[in-house]
Amino acid sequence: QAAKPRRKRAPRAAAVAATAMGCPPRLLLLAPLLALAAASDAEQFHVTLSGSESVVVSWASPSGAKDDLVVEEVAESGALRGPGARQTIRPASESYRFKSVFPYASQELYSSPLLLHAPLAVRPEASYRYRVGVAPWRRFRAPPAPGAARLRLAVLGDLGQTNFSRRTCEGIAAAHAAQRLDVGVILGDLAYAEGNGSRWDSFGRMFDEAGCSQIPWLVMPGNHEIEPDVLTGEPFLAYRRRWKTPQIRPEEIGADFLARDWKKYDFRVRYDYGGSFYSLRLGPAHFVVLNPFTETHVGSAQGEWLEAALANRSAAESPFLVALTHQPWHHSSAKHRPSDEVSTHAIQAAVEEKLLAAKADMLFAGHVHAYERMLPSRGLHHFLVGNGGNFEKLYDQWLESNESAYRQGVHYGWGELDITFDACSWQMRRIDDSAVIDSIVLGAHRPMLQHRCDGAVVMGSPGSDACPLGMLPLSEPVCRRATGELAVPAPLSVRSDAMPSGCVETQGKVYWNAHPSGRSCPSCSRLCATTCGASAVPGGGMVSVRTVVAFAVAVATALLLSLLLWRRGACSGERARERAAFKPSAKIPDVEATDGIGRRFDM
Repeated sequence: QAAKPRRKRAPRAAAVAATAMGCPPRLLLLAPLLALAAASDAEQFHVTLSGSESVVVSWASPSGAKDDLVVEEVAESGALRGPGARQTIRPASESYRFKSVFPYASQELYSSPLLLHAPLAVRPEASYRYRVGVAPWRRFRAPPAPGAARLRLAVLGDLGQTNFSRRTCEGIAAAHAAQRLDVGVILGDLAYAEGNGSRWDSFGRMFDEAGCSQIPWLVMPGNHEIEPDVLTGEPFLAYRRRWKTPQIRPEEIGADFLARDWKKYDFRVRYDYGGSFYSLRLGPAHFVVLNPFTETHVGSAQGEWLEAALANRSAAESPFLVALTHQPWHHSSAKHRPSDEVSTHAIQAAVEEKLLAAKADMLFAGHVHAYERMLPSRGLHHFLVGNGGNFEKLYDQWLESNESAYRQGVHYGWGELDITFDACSWQMRRIDDSAVIDSIVLGAHRPMLQHRCDGAVVMGSPGSDACPLGMLPLSEPVCRRATGELAVPAPLSVRSDAMPSGCVETQGKVYWNAHPSGRSCPSCSRLCATTCGASAVPGGGMVSVRTVVAFAVAVATALLLSLLLWRRGACSGERARERAAFKPSAKIPDVEATDGIGRRFDM
């Protein structure tokens, strides 16, 4: 019987694709893998804020693929949030060539990969996932809207791309996973590329892979972003091309950069608008980002913008005014003294009084590779957060200062700022074990008093309930753990002529910051007179007689009631034993000021 002729098979899709790609027959099975590899080279992902309700998703494509960005708004469970929650965005693309003026940098011409930026309008506090091609899904959450009740930020400076830098990013990612962060802030000096273009690529990969791409970011230029380009004469080229920010209007850049003295940070440079300086409202805060590396004098673009931004700020909607910049104005490090650096001195002279007049609450800066929190200067709190992880190592040389509240140059780390309408808390963490080494609570810009509670300094205004761990506000003479209802004792009165140097009288209230002997005053001392040796005015004790009597009556009543119930057998088993063991009050031991790891320091 004659065999039936075999039916000719249609070519497989993989074979067609391989033939079209010019692959020999023996590589037909590899065609799907080749296509997958070509479609998956997107890297260096990060999300930056471009407005209060808009972000830019950015990435790089070494192969030059200009794939669309697929974005889905999802519920907390990960499910797609209804019809219309999926969109496809065609990104803008750009690339650049660069040759450094620095003699120590690579003198080869650098060509960047294709850089892609996809703008996206977002709903406040909505969750999104996105991907390019067949790359894995990535997620982020939009920040709270202006006027929202709460905002949580990660703050760091001088990040770089060392193992310490990676651990900083991993620590932020872990904190975000445990208790969601809304925004991250880098206070300049991102990549430490030092004129080597490819190091911007390695920084982008580290930032993405270590988990920092999981939250939206605000960035600003530092001195390591200046990197003048031989080809165009322009500064900040890589920063401007790779990282998008909110902008008042498109950037204006000068092509005549001149370094008069690198050591003194004395430059002729023009970088206005764009990602140079800008303002943004998020939650209960209004942020102003300042650039020390452009003109700030009266009549300059940055000067006029700042005046308008401060004038338009609504304290009712944004009770906290926060300034962000790279170079610190007040610190006690022996490095980068403000008076020795032309750019620092210039912007401080032009801007500081304006911020004080606007009742700014905080100023965060990097530049000095250490951490320091200063005592408030005319109501403005200065934070130095320059220990993100860069290769230039930490600075731990300090000058004598009575303005420093806490300082250290032995740990890399980052800080967490939690802002509400009434108060904000700050915690500085080291990367070694994520331990908090310094913390403070601030009230909105009202008269502040300082106190130390269990090793942590807290600040707030009278009547504030912002103390951590349920403690009483620092403006009260007592700082103790809450046991249900927070009692508000009467203010302490101390004669001014009887106060030693450790006690301070502010607006009719007394607090203490150090014992005359040099030992920090315990936060839970019963009287300032006991702690600091001051003489209390008769009748002006810590707690009024009425409060003491009321407390004694309440305790006696509670004990008597517990005894009667126990004797009558109304309480059975465990409840009876619990009530019998009830103690109405407990003595809280005196606490010394420490840095969170057992080392004492002076305020």
